[in-house]
Amino acid sequence: MDDYGSGYGQLRTLFVASPEVLKIDRLFVQNIDLDPKKRLFLSRILGFAKELALLVVVEGVETEHEFEIYLELGVDLVQGYFLMRPTTDIERALTLNFELNC
Repeated sequence: MDDYGSGYGQLRTLFVASPEVLKIDRLFVQNIDLDPKKRLFLSRILGFAKELALLVVVEGVETEHEFEIYLELGVDLVQGYFLMRPTTDIERALTLNFELNC
């Protein structure tokens, strides 16, 4: 389910559709390092998603600090410019290796 939290009836859609992956809307994640309210909302969404055994994806990771917050909160997958700019070089994208100091 893409852009979770962006529209009316999201809980209903989540209940009916039973997705395996939940991609969080940027409203809740962009500049999360500057907004404690966003951090609170994302932590609650993550808790709910984990209870439903959903894989959680956050898009728009642009800074190392944001990335660290997502790791701390337990986000499953991230995407964004901090990790890699969009590319058509699939070979390079598949061979990237990230070392996490967790």
